[in-house]
This record gives sequence, structure tokens and C-alpha cells, in this order.
Amino acid sequence: MRYALGVDLGGTAIKFGLVSEKGEIVERHQTPTPVDEGSPAIIQKIVEGIQRLGMKDLPIEGIGIGVPGLVEVDKGTVRLAPNLNWRAFPLLTALQDAYPARWVIENDANAALLGERWVGALQGVKHALMLTLGTGVGGAVLAEGRLVRGAGGVAGEIGHIPVNKSGVRCGCGRIGCLETEASATALVRHTKEALKSGKASALEQILAQNGELTPMDISVAAEAGDVLARDMFVYVADWLAFALGGLVNTLNPEKVLIGGGLAYAGELLFAPLREAFPRYTLDTALKDVTLERAQLGNDAGMIGAAWLVLHDPSRSI
Repeated sequence: MRYALGVDLGGTAIKFGLVSEKGEIVERHQTPTPVDEGSPAIIQKIVEGIQRLGMKDLPIEGIGIGVPGLVEVDKGTVRLAPNLNWRAFPLLTALQDAYPARWVIENDANAALLGERWVGALQGVKHALMLTLGTGVGGAVLAEGRLVRGAGGVAGEIGHIPVNKSGVRCGCGRIGCLETEASATALVRHTKEALKSGKASALEQILAQNGELTPMDISVAAEAGDVLARDMFVYVADWLAFALGGLVNTLNPEKVLIGGGLAYAGELLFAPLREAFPRYTLDTALKDVTLERAQLGNDAGMIGAAWLVLHDPSRSI
């Protein structure tokens, strides 16, 4: 049996998986991402996580890592990763200096799509969109069975589609990107703004006690019937549907997969998303597409990163 390590580097957490050639995670670990401590601390956390997996007696063929940002895969450079505070960061060099090994670097949403294509919901699918909703919004595009990379290798940045000309500034420096309206981070911001405007909710007490809100706080309140919390999921879902409508009208995919931490809200997100989606999507495109939650959940990025090591050094699907 052959094995690879898959690492999913996020703005909130770093996930590590020891993955077999069958796409099974046989051992895993997770640790918070020390974004505020800078790049050396992040690299050190990655090394520590790898060392904790206890894979010394197994034939590890390399380490794949998915990164939330614009990645030049051939150069091993991260052009821009706003949620990590990285610009033109030589990630491959930093990783090889800290932990000499065979490393493969990929955008995190691309890695998630590859994982779903390997052992998840996209097996046999030729045309698909993948969105990951977490600290930001990641995106990947599959067309004719191939990952779309674009002229510079950074295609699929769905989270940076401009959707709101009057919106807030994104970490990329632009105004009104999708991830400022439809990420887990955006859900928290929208909710705090609504509370500040005087809208009633049980979340007001949680915010007063803890000094902060989490997506989980909002999800739990919504499940308990809190009207404001439910409205916030409807609001986020509408922004997401608005962007997806344009993408589906343009690309005509068979499937749209939604993954990332926010997808765990389940029907709180998907029910209003399914309701809003047809408002922005052509009937002819709508009949061809299904909107689904990612099958592999938060494991997709780790599995896809490992797939790049085990099955496709050239990164074709």
C-alpha cells in the first residue's frame, strides 16, 4: 500500500491526513493556524503537524498541501493569500528548508475538487464547480474533465468575484468580493451588524458575554429558532446564489458542490440557497445542474492534496 500526506492549510485551522492510495484517511490531526504570529510560525505548525502523524514505518511518497490563495504551482509561490497575510511568499522553499521532502503545492479549493473527483461526489463528472465556504470562499472549476487553471494558473478564484459595489474591502484589496458577503467570516460580520442596528436576538447575550460570535453560535441559535440567526443564513445564501447564477449561466456545469466549514450548517444554508438559486440562473442551465453539499466534507482538501502526490505528478485529472 502506498501513502501520501495531505495538508489543508486554512485561515483558521491546519488539517493533516495520512492518505492511502485508495483515498482513505488512516490518521489525522488538526491545529489552529497561527496567522497573527507570521509565516515562520505557520511553517513550524505545519512541520509539527506532520511529525505528529506517526507515519515513520509507512512508505510515504510525498506531501501535498492546499493553500487558500493564488498559487503558482510550478514555482511553488503563493502570489496572494489574504487570510494568511501572504504576498509573493516562496512557500515551497520555506517548506523544503523546514522539512526536506517531496512537496506538491496546490490551491485549497482545487485540492478539494480533486478529492471529490477521486473518491467523492464528482466521480465520473466532467463539468463542475466547487466552492469552499470557510474563513474565505475558495473556488475551483472542472471542464471537460480537467481542472481549469487559466493563463497564469490562478483560475477559479470564485471568492474574489465582485458582487457588491457598495460592499466592504476584501483582504485582496478590492471592494465587494463574494467572500466578503458569503463566507463564514461574512456571516459573523453580517450578524454583528444586525445586532448593532438593534435587531433582537439571543445572540446579543452571547456576544456580550464572550466579546465575539462564531459561526457555530449563529448556527446553534438558528437551529433553536432564532429569527435573526435564520435571516442571516438566508442573507448569505442569496449572495451565494447571485454569484452561482452567473457562473452556472457561463459554464453550464453538471454539479455545483459546496464544501468548507459553513456547509456543515446543512439546511440552514442549503434550503434558502436552493430557493434563491433559480432567481439568478437561466432555465436551460438550471435543468442541467444539481446543487449539492460536498460528500467528503472537510476531508476533501487533504484527500485531493494527497492525490496529487500519489496519482498525478503532472496535475492532470
